[in-house]
Amino acid sequence: MFGYGYKNMKPYDEEFEEAITLHIDEISQVRKKILITHTPPSNTNPDIIIGRHVGNKSFSKYAPLSDL
Repeated sequence: MFGYGYKNMKPYDEEFEEAITLHIDEISQVRKKILITHTPPSNTNPDIIIGRHVGNKSFSKYAPLSDL
């Protein structure tokens, strides 16, 4: 399980992308992976507010690393 989410919503998160890139080898070796974030990934049902997508595109980019 790995989590990230101490910031407010924004469309991209460069710090998250740097952190995930730094630890990508470790993360990929874990059998079951769960990514927990405060902000939802972009283009998902939870990121719709007042009819528009407001989620984080960086989280969407790396969500396939997760098993959920």
